[in-house]
Amino acid sequence: MDKISRVLLAIFCILVTLGLILIFLPVRKLLDLDIYADDSIVISNQFASLYQLPHKYIPNQYHITGWDTDDLISFGNFIKKIHPKLSSLSFSKIISIYNAESITHGDLLVEKNKTEHSVTDNISEDSVSQTKNFVLAYPLWHHPLATSPEDMWCKMREHALFQHIGLSHWTLLIVNTELREVVFFDSLANYINNSVLDPMLSDIAKVSGQMYPLENQTQDFTIKKAAATPLQQDGTSCGIWVAWYLDKYLSNPEFSLSNLDANRAQSLLHQFYKNTCSQLATAKLSSSSLSIQRET
Repeated sequence: MDKISRVLLAIFCILVTLGLILIFLPVRKLLDLDIYADDSIVISNQFASLYQLPHKYIPNQYHITGWDTDDLISFGNFIKKIHPKLSSLSFSKIISIYNAESITHGDLLVEKNKTEHSVTDNISEDSVSQTKNFVLAYPLWHHPLATSPEDMWCKMREHALFQHIGLSHWTLLIVNTELREVVFFDSLANYINNSVLDPMLSDIAKVSGQMYPLENQTQDFTIKKAAATPLQQDGTSCGIWVAWYLDKYLSNPEFSLSNLDANRAQSLLHQFYKNTCSQLATAKLSSSSLSIQRET
């Protein structure tokens, strides 16, 4: 009898183990969301309209992974020192579709107050013009399953805690007061549903036009969606795409992706990644040396 009990217990343990393995594998695939070159991944119909598989452009040596929050913030702090028109408020906050409007409105108001103070303080016209003409840039984090601000925040904390990218995705929001435009960049082109995205962009464009009227006439800022087709290659971090596009835009706001071959874009991204990593490392080293000198 004892022998039969042990055999039954062993069989039961094996079945439980197999069951746990079968449960764990789908969950792991959902959390990691590995995109394979053969497009074998299957996404439920619930996400079909929100997600498009990236195009297969060039070989694996161009894969750049692991470029996420910390790298984006470091890059933001670095690039603000290079481009004087980039507002100091840029990259100071991580936004989502639920708080983008309120944060941009608040930052535009802060910059507007700076301009008014410059006028009352009798600062030169060139300086006043510089305070009027600036660029605000925000990394925008999105998760398609979040249905409220609280839910989005919880998912952001969850992903940061467990270090899983999952279904999350980085995009970029830009407000340029000189060119009077609101620019949105998404390396996957259509990851955020337009029914949610478009009203947000329209509101920001409207308020921006009200705060910065053109010759005393209120006119909404122009809305531009930078990427019409997906650029992000399988396995490449969306964070590095955000940094790459911002760098291109600040160097030349008229820069367009429409005439850029996808393979060429991937090659430029790879070169940008190498240069940026080197620049960030040098900047961190210089900062460390400065701290040591101050302490001594």
